[in-house]
Amino acid sequence: MPLYELEEGASRKFYRVDLDGRKVLLHWGRIGTEGEHQILSFETETLARVEYDRQCEKRTADRGYRLVVDEGLPHDPELVSRQRLEKQAPLSESPRFLFTKQQRFAWVEARGPELLSLQGLREQEDQIAPKSKTFESQAAALRARDAMIAKLVGSGYELETFGASDKPAPKRRPRELADTSALEAVIAEDPYDEERWSVLEDFLLEQPNDPRGELVKLAKERRMSEEAQARGAAFGLLFGKRHEAISRAMSRPTWRAGYVLECDLGALRSIEIAAALFASPAGRLIRELETEGDHAVNAIARAPCARSLRVLTLHQPGRLDCNSISHLPLRRLEVTPFARNRSGGQYAVLAPSAIPTLEKLIATISQLAELSGLLEGTAPNLERLELTMTRADQSRGDHASRRQRLVRMLEPITSGAFAPSLRELRIKLTSWESAAAVREAVSASCLADQLSVTILP
Repeated sequence: MPLYELEEGASRKFYRVDLDGRKVLLHWGRIGTEGEHQILSFETETLARVEYDRQCEKRTADRGYRLVVDEGLPHDPELVSRQRLEKQAPLSESPRFLFTKQQRFAWVEARGPELLSLQGLREQEDQIAPKSKTFESQAAALRARDAMIAKLVGSGYELETFGASDKPAPKRRPRELADTSALEAVIAEDPYDEERWSVLEDFLLEQPNDPRGELVKLAKERRMSEEAQARGAAFGLLFGKRHEAISRAMSRPTWRAGYVLECDLGALRSIEIAAALFASPAGRLIRELETEGDHAVNAIARAPCARSLRVLTLHQPGRLDCNSISHLPLRRLEVTPFARNRSGGQYAVLAPSAIPTLEKLIATISQLAELSGLLEGTAPNLERLELTMTRADQSRGDHASRRQRLVRMLEPITSGAFAPSLRELRIKLTSWESAAAVREAVSASCLADQLSVTILP
């Protein structure tokens, strides 16, 4: 997987190209950010290979990118310098100084009483061996090194870099996620409580091998770019084996301490990917979810985040399993258009009364018949209700009879039977006549004194 970098003034960018059968995977953006992804699909593997080669050639020939040698450390500027220093001989604890002058190079190193040096053309760097000279003492070798450096500088050479081998790093335990299940259960009871999150973050900061501790530290220091890069490096632990597919499926995620708080899954067509996200360590405390279709919602029923989800926005749900929503502790539900399916010729609409915790409902409906299912039962904690009618009432009869039908359909609201705690009502209708009728009915209802009402034609 080639990785390229480009430096233009203060701007630093990366571009990654990968070939996967008949697909070319592109990933680009500013260094330090998660960047953007694109997948190019082709009819044959040959065509994909042609596009892959074209993308690689374009980066260096047309755009000025340089190929990063080590994929493992793509954004470390010291890496290339260290590899140049190590080309002819391994580094030691003594510093090696590398100089360049147009197409020539030279380096010098005093290693104990031995002086190592090498000069030549850059194109011959891999073909010549360094010279070695031994002195009577280390001090004498250092004096000879300094004299050679002064001579190089005097003849126009410039210092490009210097470095030495690192001391062997102490062996570290492999990174692993600590058991936070008890703390997660506490947060799930109120995922917006700052004190509960602070307790979890303090715990993670004390775990030396849990990468989430580093994420907390970087976030507290407001080093957002470094946090994003460290989080990307930990995706395998945070999301599991399907981390690449999950990261591509999510958009606009909000993170905290290595957990996804809010995200948009768009028109996700794979219930397997949704299930993998909700079952992953990073997906256990999702509190706000937006998605199109029904795959993501149907996958959440038995997931850990079913206990923490408070806000759900559904666009164009199809075969929605109402049981997957009824047990969720939702405070806000928005469905556009409202979920429905045909059953024996009748509309079967999800009744918000099945969600006793619901405080706000926003629904778009296209048929008056849907209101009967929508306003079924009692939603005891519902305080805000927003309804939008996308079509005029097409039932038979004159204006007066259609107005009466609408008022009758809304009677569960105006009587207080559906939402006795309702404080705010917003209805958008398709005609002035219907708006006038609803306004008159609401003003005469038993909830008139406690309601803030907005009715739009």
